[in-house]
Amino acid sequence: MLALVAATAQELSACLGAMDAALPSREALEQGAILPATVFEREILTCVSGVGMVNAGIMSGRLLERGVTGVVNVGIAGSFDFESAPLRSLWLAASETWPEYGLRDAQGMADARALKFPLAKVADEPVWDRLELNPCRDMDTMQLRMDSRWGQADFLSVSGVSTSPERVRRLRKRFDVLLENMEGFAFALSCAGHGVPFLEMRTVSNRVGSRERTDWDIAGALAALGNACTDLLSGRREGRPLF
Repeated sequence: MLALVAATAQELSACLGAMDAALPSREALEQGAILPATVFEREILTCVSGVGMVNAGIMSGRLLERGVTGVVNVGIAGSFDFESAPLRSLWLAASETWPEYGLRDAQGMADARALKFPLAKVADEPVWDRLELNPCRDMDTMQLRMDSRWGQADFLSVSGVSTSPERVRRLRKRFDVLLENMEGFAFALSCAGHGVPFLEMRTVSNRVGSRERTDWDIAGALAALGNACTDLLSGRREGRPLF
């Protein structure tokens, strides 16, 4: 069975509402919830993991214990570059990086390899702080469909939202990523370690590091996410406008 998981009930509700999914109770969408739903005549599990890597890791374990055959992580994310990834644009993760693991230098940046202990092994290869993904292959395996307008990008998962302009600059320069989120790496690593297909799909809600109101559009990002989920699970190859 396919699992559709988001960090918050707000993000998951945006997807389920757009799809008019049959769900036992919308009120039951709270942190830790795993509820069956019917979406386009397909039975799936809908899940609210809670925000952050710890919650994502816990939910991953619960889903893998249930024997899910695929995991789709949906949500919103911050963009490091509005020219490349503007507000409300939709992206699939081509890779996930966790920059928090390793030995920290004087600037607070972590070096995973300096610790000499990889996080895990996938296909006999060590995973330090970056995991390559294959969204097109895994979408086919899960019988999902991609809209040609959707982009693929390198994602970064953080334990705390980046607010310092200097940290934003260092993260972008060191890891060469486009989007920042708080859960994707944990889901990606768990699925890769168990050979379970995985897809991470996010819409841009803000500019990373900015608190200016003009650099944020959560409502628009959620609406775009809902439209994209509808196209992903309905099997449409060319879907409705995202926003």
